[in-house]
Amino acid sequence: QYYTSYIDYTEGNYREAKRGFSQLTDNSAYSKVVPFYIFQIEVLEGNYDYVLRNGPALLKSAAGERVAEINRVMSEACFHEGDYAGAIEYMDAYRKAGGDMGRAEYYLLGYSQYVRNDINEAVASLSQVVVPDDKLTQNAAYHLGGAYLRAGDKSKAVPSFSQSASATY
Repeated sequence: QYYTSYIDYTEGNYREAKRGFSQLTDNSAYSKVVPFYIFQIEVLEGNYDYVLRNGPALLKSAAGERVAEINRVMSEACFHEGDYAGAIEYMDAYRKAGGDMGRAEYYLLGYSQYVRNDINEAVASLSQVVVPDDKLTQNAAYHLGGAYLRAGDKSKAVPSFSQSASATY
């Protein structure tokens, strides 16, 4: 049952994977790993309410790389639910747990900081995102320009807005 559910999970058959994993929650051999997979499936399905309700308990029982991953997922859930303070808190915990801060993570953090008016932090985070020419860069450049304006630095805001406006997305 575990292997079949895991294969369904890796192939994106989340409904079947969740059904199979749910049958294993009381099995002592799998009771520690199954909740993590169900947690991952719920976030992939956009069930952020489930993630926010169950994440803290899962975090208490997690170890190693799972601590970082759960913090990242919790940050994403908070972000999508409009809890930007929570998104920042969990992303900071993700970073402290050794999580790799990629462009998506910096964007989530930077936008959350921007919304919370933590302008210097937003500038530092969003600056990590505006490298290649893609949709994420366009959006980050727009908010980076806004952050520079809030900081009173029009000379840095103009190139950011220009970068955003010249994108073809």
